[in-house]
Amino acid sequence: MPTRRAARTAPLSSAQESLWFLRAADPEATTYHIPTLIQRPQGIDVGILRAALTAVAARHEMLRTTFPVRDGGPVQRIADPGPVDVEVVDVRDRPDAASLDDESFVLRDARARSAAAFDLEDAPPLRCVVWQGLASGDALLLCVHHIAIDQWSLAILVEDLATAYDAVEAGTDVRLPEVPLQFADFAAWEREALDTDQARRTESERIADLRGYPTQLRLGAPPPGDAARTGPDSERGLLDLVFPESVGELLPRRARELRVTPFLLALAAFQETVRRWSGQERFLIGTTLTQRSGAELDRTVGYFLNTVPLRCRVRASASFAELCAVVRQEFTEGMRCEATPFDRLVRGLSVSRAGRPLTQLAFSVLPTGPAESVGQWRELPVPPLGRAAFDLTVLVAAGSGRPTGVIEFDPAVHPRQTVAALHDDFTTLLAAALADPGVPVSRLPLSPRPGGGTQGTLIGPQMDLVTMVRSRVAATGKEGRG
Repeated sequence: MPTRRAARTAPLSSAQESLWFLRAADPEATTYHIPTLIQRPQGIDVGILRAALTAVAARHEMLRTTFPVRDGGPVQRIADPGPVDVEVVDVRDRPDAASLDDESFVLRDARARSAAAFDLEDAPPLRCVVWQGLASGDALLLCVHHIAIDQWSLAILVEDLATAYDAVEAGTDVRLPEVPLQFADFAAWEREALDTDQARRTESERIADLRGYPTQLRLGAPPPGDAARTGPDSERGLLDLVFPESVGELLPRRARELRVTPFLLALAAFQETVRRWSGQERFLIGTTLTQRSGAELDRTVGYFLNTVPLRCRVRASASFAELCAVVRQEFTEGMRCEATPFDRLVRGLSVSRAGRPLTQLAFSVLPTGPAESVGQWRELPVPPLGRAAFDLTVLVAAGSGRPTGVIEFDPAVHPRQTVAALHDDFTTLLAAALADPGVPVSRLPLSPRPGGGTQGTLIGPQMDLVTMVRSRVAATGKEGRG
């Protein structure tokens, strides 16, 4: 476990280092800018806000950390606690007040300000802007670079800010939850842990497990669909996941019966959906896991995420229950290697780093961010910035009731119409699998669409049976020679 070091400089964690090099290659990219816009109907006193933010940054070192280059590589440099800058915008002074309502202006302005490049070498990874003069209450933008924060940490930041603001406003001492360990402590410990014989063995074993699996996965061409479900997307599209009511009723019971979590049961259904769309029975899907390894890190602000590629082996003749057992076993294997940095697997497999290496699809737990309201603050939605991290990511919150979630996608790879069709197939197939988990997966129905697929057919580029068999024989032959 990490220990408190109280050092002013520290190495980057492996995940941070990956983001640092991505930013160095494209400093203007906004993919890893994380904006949160919150509003306080009672108004925001800027002096109180500055004092509250200063108290929060004093508690969390990562919010006052820069990432300069030393001896040819990046390091974390932790600044002493000090005042946090807050920019103030009065919406009553803007020239376009007659043509654009206040809230629309703030949303547009917040997105533009969030897209501004970060100076990670010399400036903190946190930016704060307040808009005053709105009829519905003043608004606050907290924009943090991903190198310093994840969604869990973002919830901590907002909660601590609300607590600190209330305390300063009341004239009482700011009492925030204790943070036993800072992120720099974790990063230094992780570097030491990865430099051990056991870590190297785990890495080598996982590379051997993944070798031979395709490192490029493409879904089929878009089937005919409802034109009304198309929409404008730039670099990152979002589509809400809507599951049939029967899924909420059956998911917890089937998960208990099949001895898997609801998340893994949904992952099994997604794997069969991908098999139908891609025509491949063996492929890789990434999942994002947190590296918070103990209660000492529960209140630590930082970037604790790692992508773990999972092997997907979907036999068309297997029952859905059998597929769930395979998925459970592979997820257990993946968890054993959860601390192995994704970049090391990419390097060990000699995969090209161009584009999205190793895994183009991801299936992860929907991250827990700030609540829609914390104390007197409420969240305003800000669309995510920049290009999607994967071609397509399914994010699912599968608990005891009806699951929820969202599909994030790159419209340049998968147009919204294609993603909408994939959504329908996945949710329909999951509902059918829950109704009868003993049925072979190849017989599970996909969604009926005009001109689309029917039960048990491949959705994607049209190919007759002979062409399909030949393509699979050719792929098998290549694997055998490898």
